[in-house]
Amino acid sequence: MDFRRYLAGATVCMLILTGCNSGPTVDNEPTPTPITAPIPPGEKQAGTAPTLEPHKFTDAQGLPFPIPSTEANPIISVSRDTAWGGNLDIKEISAAIDDDSMLMLKAVAEDGKTIVGLIVPLDKTSFVASKLVLMDVASLQITEIATKPDEYGSSNHVWAKGASMNREWIVWLEGRTLQVYNIKSHQRSEIKISHEYLDARMPIKETISVDHGIAVWAEATSEEAVKDRIASIVKSVQLATGETSVLGRYGVNPIISWPTVAWIEPDLTTEQEGQVLARLVTLDIQSGATKVLGGLWGFTEVAVSGDTLVWTNWDSGAGTILSNFAETRRQVIIPQQQQSAGHQKLTLNERLVAWSSGDVWDRNLGRLVWLDKTKGAGSAILKGDMLAWQILPPYTQQMGYEPFTMQPEDMKIYLLDTSQLPK
Repeated sequence: MDFRRYLAGATVCMLILTGCNSGPTVDNEPTPTPITAPIPPGEKQAGTAPTLEPHKFTDAQGLPFPIPSTEANPIISVSRDTAWGGNLDIKEISAAIDDDSMLMLKAVAEDGKTIVGLIVPLDKTSFVASKLVLMDVASLQITEIATKPDEYGSSNHVWAKGASMNREWIVWLEGRTLQVYNIKSHQRSEIKISHEYLDARMPIKETISVDHGIAVWAEATSEEAVKDRIASIVKSVQLATGETSVLGRYGVNPIISWPTVAWIEPDLTTEQEGQVLARLVTLDIQSGATKVLGGLWGFTEVAVSGDTLVWTNWDSGAGTILSNFAETRRQVIIPQQQQSAGHQKLTLNERLVAWSSGDVWDRNLGRLVWLDKTKGAGSAILKGDMLAWQILPPYTQQMGYEPFTMQPEDMKIYLLDTSQLPK
């Protein structure tokens, strides 16, 4: 890491946060120190004050945990069979569609009965347009939903990046529209979103999140922002009726896990070489209660399930962090020195944390579990109790002037109901 960036970041963190755990301390719990953050007018803060100091962490048993991990208190990685045994009921689907194309997993329904993916040509230089499709897992029947628009050119993989689904709905971004597909009626509609782009200083995830028939996203607004905040609004839509609502302002990268919507609000005055301090806002859309967790450096992505959240924090020295809303438990599951670009696209349920990589975090066992380390598993997705992942083939270049191709041999998509995992 560049020293100037480190010094600048450390200086900001020292002004806003305090302390850093130097190692395990079994005899003494961390001293309670509330973390506060400014709350916009009209909002309220719910829940209890945090009882952990900034940069203090606990392990699965609630004991203080050093950052980074040490030989005495390591983060352990094990194989799937070691962690869960070899008798799980795992659904296996071939991703090879025909001799010329394959299915790339994008989303899974919480009951595991359907998945969404892109059918893409094996030849990466092909001008054949990819197709967004729905697959019935039991029959393997494929229903075409949409074809890549011409404005995306030959870039088959950058289209429909933000596809999300539940049992009834599929949503994805297409240009400056939110595309909506009803699985039961096969009807497709769209919702116009702002033609302005959000502030380039904050990493924006091209994702749409859907749960309980509600989709959420962030878009730019022409309204003048409060000083130091991004001019954006966080919106939701009732997919059955098309009714939209404004949930909040100044936020990016919102996600929904019923009944909680969470988003990130960066403070642009703290920018240091592309990184900013940010806070996390959660909204219970049933009760209207909000909670603010403040002072997170390099904070870019979050996932929520129940009263638990997981986030990536690239420059705090922590990496990927699992916490509860009350901040009485804060556990590092990927130390920063082990974090990679694969630890993104976070998803979470009561048992696991998943990301776009070949391992998952088992919350019960307190360790990383490799789904299939020998074959290069990736793109793990959690939705409800369902875990879906895909074996990704290598890209190879043939001799002479042959184009880059993807080899589909042994490429599979797997579905696992995590409620059957041994306790």
